[in-house]
Amino acid sequence: MSWLTDHVFAIREAATNNLKKLVEKFGRDWAQNTVIPKVIQLARDQNYLYRMTCLFAINVFINKPLFFFRLIFFDFHRS
Repeated sequence: MSWLTDHVFAIREAATNNLKKLVEKFGRDWAQNTVIPKVIQLARDQNYLYRMTCLFAINVFINKPLFFFRLIFFDFHRS
């Protein structure tokens, strides 16, 4: 998960694409407990690059079935 905050854009981009594969492998519960809190944390970071990474990660999830979008959307609004 630390790759999401790397200083190099290409690393952060690859990390968001790897998240897609990891979520497919480990499932929704793992994403909800591990990935989503980190993505939400990035959304609130002072560094605009990390906020952009959050958006890239959400974009990757949106290309998955609808339940990933619901997972992100509802977790974001709950916290």
